[in-house]
This record gives sequence, C-alpha cells and structure tokens, in this order.
Amino acid sequence: MPNYRRPYIAGGTYSITQVTYQRVPWLCWDISRQALREAFISVKERHPFSIEAIVLLPEHFHSLLTLPENDANFQVRLRLIRTYVTKRYGAELKIGRTIS
Repeated sequence: MPNYRRPYIAGGTYSITQVTYQRVPWLCWDISRQALREAFISVKERHPFSIEAIVLLPEHFHSLLTLPENDANFQVRLRLIRTYVTKRYGAELKIGRTIS
C-alpha cells in the first residue's frame, strides 16, 4: 500500500475520490446509487461525518466529507462504505468480478 503524504486534521474536511474495482462503470445503475446511499447512512450512524458535496460518475465518485472535531480517521469510513456495498449488494451488482 502506498505511503501517501496527507494531513490528518481532526474535524477537517477531506476531498476523497473513490474508484470502482478495475474502473467498471457500475455506479450509474439505480441499484448502485441505492447501495451507496444506504452505505453512507449506515456508516454515518456509527462514525459520524457530514457530506458537503458528492459527485457520482460511472466508475468513480468525488466527495467532500467533514469529520467531527475529535476525529481525523476518514479511512475507516471509506473502508466501511466499500465493505457495505460489496457485502450487501455484490451479487445484485453483477459486475463480473470475483470478490476476495
């Protein structure tokens, strides 16, 4: 895993780009938008954050997320969002990839 140089600021607003596996363009499907919406809501319940902006494109999305004052761990939120979508919707998305 790369060692990115990124500031970790509690309560900061982070610009995040998340790309689908092998850039398969499944984010434009209705079921994908439903999966992401549910994932964001579910993760926000346990690990609060606010969504300042989000742009959804076929194979990636951009977002601006603001974390609580005492928290700088945006990575756990992204991991949980990816896990939620994969585990709950992986079969329905039928993207033709093996999920490890």
